[in-house]
Amino acid sequence: MSCYVHNLADLFAEAGVENTKQSRKRADGVVRAALGMPDAHCPEIWRELKVWLQDAANRQELVSRLRDAG
Repeated sequence: MSCYVHNLADLFAEAGVENTKQSRKRADGVVRAALGMPDAHCPEIWRELKVWLQDAANRQELVSRLRDAG
């Protein structure tokens, strides 16, 4: 699991998803798919994700994907 996932607690809460080891693992896959970075290393993903989440539409998309992934 990637090192950045622990920084997503607010997104889990917004999506109504319990922040567990299993949900963090699913979230990692969701984030990698949303960013189109399936094989990237944690620092690369976290750097891109911080920028990506500054856009309200991107943030809402990720919240929706997290909710759907459960």
